[in-house]
Amino acid sequence: IRNCDWSSDVCSSDLGDQFGALVTFTGAARATGGGGVITGVAIQSGSDVIGTFDVVFFDSTVTLVADSATFVLSDADALKVIAIVPLAGSYDLGNNRVAQRFNLAVPYVCSGGTSLFAAIITRSAYTLVASDFTSNLTVFVERA
Repeated sequence: IRNCDWSSDVCSSDLGDQFGALVTFTGAARATGGGGVITGVAIQSGSDVIGTFDVVFFDSTVTLVADSATFVLSDADALKVIAIVPLAGSYDLGNNRVAQRFNLAVPYVCSGGTSLFAAIITRSAYTLVASDFTSNLTVFVERA
């Protein structure tokens, strides 16, 4: 299990916007150039405002646009995409929400290291306020 916490400034995002910065999951492979299988993805939100997301996985680092800008990849970075995992919606847990996808079998190989990388694309509009926004992206992997 690999985790990444992030916070956000006051911001609004529209359909197709970049959400946050590039996320690095260190130790996704046991050795340089190794890999594994992504078995699940979850986003937990303490702000109770998240909706639909796509999580894009890369085998090496890429250059992303600014947070809340329309998601765009260069041609070279698009070649590094391993998979896109849609999180179709979130579950309302009162003051929190969880978006998740399990029972995946997405193979990956880390290019030139042991890290896996991810970007998040919004698929629904929302407004976040930094004072009440805390989220966690969790990726479940089986390392080969």
